[in-house]
Amino acid sequence: MLLRPTPLSEKIDPIHMDEALARLRDVARAEVLTSASNQMQTALGARSMQFFAKNP
Repeated sequence: MLLRPTPLSEKIDPIHMDEALARLRDVARAEVLTSASNQMQTALGARSMQFFAKNP
């Protein structure tokens, strides 16, 4: 999702601000989950390589 910058001169009413913050939270949550998933896959890959190196 692309988020456009809002000029300082543009006022945002509270309802639209809540919607914008909810979108930001969703984007941030997705980024955190993707990063955690990638880290787990990397760690599991390293562990399986160690296992198979010890147990041919």
